[in-house]
Amino acid sequence: MNSAPYREDTPGTGLAVLPFAVDTELTIAEIDERVEQLERDLTAHGAGPGTEVAVALPRSPGLVLALVAVMRTGAAHLALDLEHPDRMARALADSAPVCAVCAPDAADRLTSLVRAGNHGRNNNAVSGVRPASRQ
Repeated sequence: MNSAPYREDTPGTGLAVLPFAVDTELTIAEIDERVEQLERDLTAHGAGPGTEVAVALPRSPGLVLALVAVMRTGAAHLALDLEHPDRMARALADSAPVCAVCAPDAADRLTSLVRAGNHGRNNNAVSGVRPASRQ
């Protein structure tokens, strides 16, 4: 797993950026290890029953692993489409994800969208945007 440290409380966003990358060929043990690590990271950033986790990943093995990790925390996932930043901004403004998972190359875009759309509607969010899945 290629992971970089998360960006704790990116100024003005209420969310931090947590890198998460997945190789294309993994053993069952490696899959479980990656899912468990992401689950621990999400839980540490507030994911659990009654919360939302934003997921902004392309269709990939990493998306599947990220969704399993979110499911294991008991949180709901908020699907964000990187190809439609206007929709992402509206979805983020209308929700209160406690953290997010995205591709490493999308972390800056997601952080910018959160910062631009953060007008106090996302007050329950805590740090935890986690870039994910590179093949």
